Amino acid sequence: MMKNQTMQGMPELEISDKQPGAIRYLEHGCPHWRIRWHYHDEYELHLIVASSGKMFIGDYIGSFRPGCLILTGPRVPHNWVSNLPDGTHYELRDRVVHFDHAVIMDAVTLLPELSMLLPLLERAKHGIEFLRHADTAEKYMLRIKESDGAARVGYFYELLDLLTRSPDQKLLSTTQIDLPANHELQKKVDCVIRFVMDHYQRKIALAQVAALVGMSEGHFSRFFSQSHGQLLQRFCQSRPGG
Repeated sequence: MMKNQTMQGMPELEISDKQPGAIRYLEHGCPHWRIRWHYHDEYELHLIVASSGKMFIGDYIGSFRPGCLILTGPRVPHNWVSNLPDGTHYELRDRVVHFDHAVIMDAVTLLPELSMLLPLLERAKHGIEFLRHADTAEKYMLRIKESDGAARVGYFYELLDLLTRSPDQKLLSTTQIDLPANHELQKKVDCVIRFVMDHYQRKIALAQVAALVGMSEGHFSRFFSQSHGQLLQRFCQSRPGG
């Protein structure tokens, strides 16, 4: 049964833990207060190590399981909701590395060789799922966790280099969502995502979802097909009956 991890209103702005240094490691279990629909100013490399459920990245809704490795860009709303039986608790579900855009850009200025990372960071505005490398990424994350100084920086850039070179990348959100610039657009997306999040285990009628954002079925279909096709394709083509 799904725990009460639903989203309320617009995504929350999360202030990242200001640990010393430019590269910040954190981890948490499930349930946990961090599991909510939110965004922040940092890039986030996120590895799921336990449980399965639904992930919400921008306008993308899909399934996750252990080994799911995602990179999200600054201010891309996201959440991972585990399907937990009553009484289930995971001591460790998530390993996360946060880092700032300005830090990377300053590093590129000093070390032009790092400019090869920039296309990866541009794609991260959509959210990227890496379909391999989970085990290697976890090893690097643990090294980042346990090290400091130049060693930590070295491990971090080695990990980004590995991901940059990977051919097994999948872009997730069909739209680059940069809050608060796309505030009105995001309000519509949030409304649909909240409904889907609460009802995804049964079939969802297109008319139900269109009514939530005050659109006819035709208008909703055209609007979301153009800008949020992944969301519409996955959840809003069903007919009533579930």
